[in-house]
Amino acid sequence: AAAAILIAAKKWTDTRSEPAIARDLALMTSRAGVALAEVLPLLTRLSNGSDTQALSKMAAAYLAAGRYPLRIEAYARLAKPAKGAALAEFLYYLSDAAYRINQPGEAVDKIIEAHKEAMAAQDTPDANRAAITERLQQYARVYHSVYRTSFDERYREAAEKAYAAYHDVPGAKDAAVMDQEVRQLAAAKARAEGAKGQH
Repeated sequence: AAAAILIAAKKWTDTRSEPAIARDLALMTSRAGVALAEVLPLLTRLSNGSDTQALSKMAAAYLAAGRYPLRIEAYARLAKPAKGAALAEFLYYLSDAAYRINQPGEAVDKIIEAHKEAMAAQDTPDANRAAITERLQQYARVYHSVYRTSFDERYREAAEKAYAAYHDVPGAKDAAVMDQEVRQLAAAKARAEGAKGQH
């Protein structure tokens, strides 16, 4: 199906039905895991020549298809020229994609970047700022929980970084509780190091 829609898109000339063919192109190629470089020129032509529209369509399609590395590629290209609230949003999506493929360090790094952009950009909606801040808190707690059972340093480092960034959020909710969780994370690290020393 993906091969057929690619061939059809290359030859498509009916402008009235371009939205439908663009939708099918994004849907079928994302499910098949077709590389962005192969799809993008065709989808751009079918999206009024807009790279941004085409990349956004493919990012959404890759998400629906569970093709997270390809979703990362699409959002990385969208983020490159973006500024302000748009950049914060793209960084948020990049963080989410990294989270879904179990890259804790990258997920936290991107959500911290997103938070900084969202706080600095006057055009960032309050709802977006709140969602990014909430995700930062979520990462701290999720990676803390994973570390307590796995003692995998990747999760401890990600949790520590997320806790530190959340601590600096003005008026952050549950700040005292989060500080207590930081101490619990340090205690878990000490236990892990103690267990290693016994072997």
